[in-house]
Amino acid sequence: MGTIFISPPQLLEGDYTTPAALITFDDGMQGYFQNAVPILKEFSIPSIIFLNMAPIEGEIFWLGLVAYLTDDPLFREFVRKESNDDGNAPLFLRCSKEIVDDYLFSRPDGHLLDAARRFYGAFATLDDLRSVNGDPLVYFGNHLYNHYNALKLSPEALREEYLLNEEKILGYSNGLSMFSYPFGQPGTCFNEQVTDLIFSFGAQAIFSSSGRLNRIGQGRFYDRVALDEKAESINDLFFKLRYYQLRNLVRTA
Repeated sequence: MGTIFISPPQLLEGDYTTPAALITFDDGMQGYFQNAVPILKEFSIPSIIFLNMAPIEGEIFWLGLVAYLTDDPLFREFVRKESNDDGNAPLFLRCSKEIVDDYLFSRPDGHLLDAARRFYGAFATLDDLRSVNGDPLVYFGNHLYNHYNALKLSPEALREEYLLNEEKILGYSNGLSMFSYPFGQPGTCFNEQVTDLIFSFGAQAIFSSSGRLNRIGQGRFYDRVALDEKAESINDLFFKLRYYQLRNLVRTA
């Protein structure tokens, strides 16, 4: 259908023709390395995964923990009281690190974190990362050290989260200074000021999850289109990308 899958370096260098698509993943679940990479390599399609290095190094995955806690009515009530929010945003976007830490402190349960780990499943290991180090079809990007909402972090905490993760990612030959916002929604997860900060930390490109297609010349800020479980084959990927391309043309005609 004329769609060309490009690599992250091609995107940064502008070395591609349109229409073009870059395949991206987030977080760092083990399934990417065990399932997605072999399939993409079979078709010689490059991809980038934006990593949270904290859970890869054994720490609790913050998003997974929050998702697990949202089934607890006591936690939901705690967040409503502590977030000082009008409640329009989803619960997990109203959570700050401080709110979750305070809740965990109020309920010292030695099994809670273990239950959360079982809930969100297996993360990649450092061995998984080393197994693709230098692979020309696999790239690593920055998703903050842990999966915090960037808009809920102070500028100092955001800088620390970004740079710590960046240092670890750039330790691999296929690590790049490309950043994807955790959650990725404008307004509730980032704003213009936060984006300016991320660029000042050294990001060469930033991605959100607004679901819009990108245009040549729009700068170094890119939107992403989500692909769901209905995309079961490479042909399905082509079809859905073509659908979004045509839909975008109708919207902007």
